[in-house]
Amino acid sequence: MDVAKPSPPREAGHYSLPPVTLGPAADWFRAGNFCGAAGEQGEAGWRQAAALGLVGRMDLALDVLENETDPEARFYFAAALWMAKREDEAKEVLRELDLPEAAELLRLISKERIEVVAQTVWEDGDFTDDKFSLQRIGLNRTRRDENGNIILDCRPVKPFLKAADSIKGTPDFYFAHMIEWQFLPNDLGELPFPVFGTTSDLDLHIQNNAPVLPVFDEVITVGAEEWAKASALRPGPVCTFPKLFGLDLKCLPILDENCVRDVDLFISGTMRSPYHPDKARLLQQWIDEDCAQIRHIDGFLAPAEYYAEMARAKASFTYVRHPGSMPSRGIESLAMGCAVLTQEESALRLFAGENEGVVVYHTERDDLMDSLQKITGNWEKYRDAAQRGRALVRTQFAQSICGSQFLRFLTVRAAIAKGARADALKRSRIRNA
Repeated sequence: MDVAKPSPPREAGHYSLPPVTLGPAADWFRAGNFCGAAGEQGEAGWRQAAALGLVGRMDLALDVLENETDPEARFYFAAALWMAKREDEAKEVLRELDLPEAAELLRLISKERIEVVAQTVWEDGDFTDDKFSLQRIGLNRTRRDENGNIILDCRPVKPFLKAADSIKGTPDFYFAHMIEWQFLPNDLGELPFPVFGTTSDLDLHIQNNAPVLPVFDEVITVGAEEWAKASALRPGPVCTFPKLFGLDLKCLPILDENCVRDVDLFISGTMRSPYHPDKARLLQQWIDEDCAQIRHIDGFLAPAEYYAEMARAKASFTYVRHPGSMPSRGIESLAMGCAVLTQEESALRLFAGENEGVVVYHTERDDLMDSLQKITGNWEKYRDAAQRGRALVRTQFAQSICGSQFLRFLTVRAAIAKGARADALKRSRIRNA
């Protein structure tokens, strides 16, 4: 059987960064590390505010950007308005700007529906933004019950080789959500509209990811460390958007705010594995602790049992191999009013701090149990903080909210990418003239 060859990578010349003399926040912003730029301490100028808007903290971004006069800053002010669903105001700002990306973003958001092609394993209900029309392509997953029996047979009748064969109409952009989970077509680099791919744990899936990373107009990761690794593996741009995963509110039980929390620290998941050598250091810390009530389950629980355990614990901790990423366990813990111990670099801290029940620990300092004592020793304070965190994540991290903000973020990136494509085509014609 003949198999189509993967298309070549996009031309990346447009994306070579000019020398910059500004601080790290500006450097990271221009390079696409929005998580890094948003979290930079000190006076970083409008780029820090623009980065906050792009990662989903539009409330903070709009206050700063509203008074900026720089055309680029005004573009990101409009982007933050668009992501906050203040579309009419965003259009007014974009009409003032003589920038190609502003004209393209204005064209896109002025449409009745933005047409999107997606390869995603998310359910239909997770994309509830009425501004978008989603066309799904690709191979579905065969589902099995707990006994391994097939309950939904999605085995393909024929190979999925070309996206163009499945796409109807003229979409505005395409994205693959978690490229390591997908069977990607071979013609992504030939599609006439911007093409995006998201990825996490790209080192674990390197054999699957590396061959296809170059074909995307832009690759999106969930944190700064993954951004740095992905940037080294492809010639084109990489950026960060930490809210790729949200809470399935249908799975969350109603929480009794007066529930008894008789466990100090709840731990579950894979703790003893050669794949997680750093976890052994954390494991030793709480094994040595004899004054805390610790409940440990070596393995994974069904959602109902998992959330029930969170509801009886004062705190849980997150450990992420890429510390700057967004810890899904941290969001789930807060959703149940459980305080969270997380790594200092965690993207969760862009949205919540100690006032919302999020407390930092440092792996290299072996201070996990000291941070836990901070919570348990003043539980009344942190119980109230965790309740504020609970309200925050159940609204701002619901899957429908994350899905909507992700699509609006991609719309901004598509407007920029289309200008990049036009510029690259122009330079190619000049070279070949």
